[in-house]
Amino acid sequence: MKMFFLFSFLFLVWSDSFAKNDSVFVKIQADTVQIWNTDVSANCASRFSFSTEITGNSIVVTECDTIGPLANCNCIYDLHSSLTGLPAGNYSIAVYRQELKKYFYSHDTTIFIDSLTFTLSSSSTLPKEIQSNQSACHTATSIDKEEANPETFLLLSNYPNPFNPSTTITYQLAVGGFVTLKVYDVLGNEISTLVNGEQKPGKYAVGFDTVNKLSGGIYYYRLQSGSFTETRGMIYLK
Repeated sequence: MKMFFLFSFLFLVWSDSFAKNDSVFVKIQADTVQIWNTDVSANCASRFSFSTEITGNSIVVTECDTIGPLANCNCIYDLHSSLTGLPAGNYSIAVYRQELKKYFYSHDTTIFIDSLTFTLSSSSTLPKEIQSNQSACHTATSIDKEEANPETFLLLSNYPNPFNPSTTITYQLAVGGFVTLKVYDVLGNEISTLVNGEQKPGKYAVGFDTVNKLSGGIYYYRLQSGSFTETRGMIYLK
């Protein structure tokens, strides 16, 4: 019962952490993908570094403020990173932001921003050009916007992976319905039920914490909603 309330609490916290103003999209040119996150409200002293992890067709981008909250004001930032040389195919992107204690934040925090899917092909064409919002922190930049398809089910790779002791699983529902998200060991034994109930269409994030009760190794998490079922693997390092 205690474990149930722990997972319920994590689910509510992470669901409420979705950014309200951030806009995430991609610009594609030949085999280069620029990942944009615009309308980011952050402290005016912020300086962001980026890390990108690619697992198969899943891309995880992490934005980290390396300065910390030193100014008494917020500005609007347009952040972007780029990838070159990706093969043609269908991809999913998840964007996170980190506020770390070593950069003068009160504690380590990882916030899920948004996720989207896109298709990269050798015949990719640029969509129409738009102008990004002006910012007191930087000059406006001309960008090409490709909207994510909101009518898809999507289960993303957990982050971080490998993990110890906790990780976050994000997913997207195209339609509402009864949803289950469960964790299994390599023998197919159910370890934990993270979600088991009705949910509306949209994006969700749920935390999974081993509480150091599991052996290190490979585990699997499975999302099921209606006829949609997908399973992904994750590695727990103990």
